[in-house]
Amino acid sequence: MTGDSSNMRRFLPVGLDVRGRDCLVVGGGAVGTRKALTLMRAGAIVTVISPAVTGELAEQIETGRLRWVRDSFREEHLGGAFLVVAATNDEAANAAVVRSAVPCPALVCDASSAERSGVIFGALLEVDDVTIAVFTGGRDPARAGRTRDRIANLLAKDVQPVSNRSKPVPHTSLDCPDPDNGSSPPPGCSSDSRPGGH
Repeated sequence: MTGDSSNMRRFLPVGLDVRGRDCLVVGGGAVGTRKALTLMRAGAIVTVISPAVTGELAEQIETGRLRWVRDSFREEHLGGAFLVVAATNDEAANAAVVRSAVPCPALVCDASSAERSGVIFGALLEVDDVTIAVFTGGRDPARAGRTRDRIANLLAKDVQPVSNRSKPVPHTSLDCPDPDNGSSPPPGCSSDSRPGGH
């Protein structure tokens, strides 16, 4: 490695089994929604802490797939969580969540700061039983999203055999449009353009 890159923070891209694990998302806005839904789809027991939530979260709460504590974050909300995601629109509030969660010990993602995060979420693409995650170490989430979108477009052009016949690779939409460019990500993509994202 060169001298400059040796000081650069790097995250290890790993798969994390959160099935049946208590995960806490602080923030019920757009970023909190993406994080909560990603965790829910991975089988986590997700609790959202926020005075208000998006309509998309409200739908999942109504079906019982997510739990909602209608409140501002307090340290007692941590309650042994395996993973804590600070995803409010207030960087100081996110930093306070991280300070409270780190000694627990919980894995912590600060959606507003990769530097305060022990865990980051990649830009995800899911096709059948294959998941592709693109990371930039939290330095350029928009680039991670664009790279993921390029991969999705390449895969969409491929023809894969499914059930003894050929058809385009199927995708499942996972998330919201990329807020950086105003366009929707290709099918199967999960976008997140916040620093704690990729």
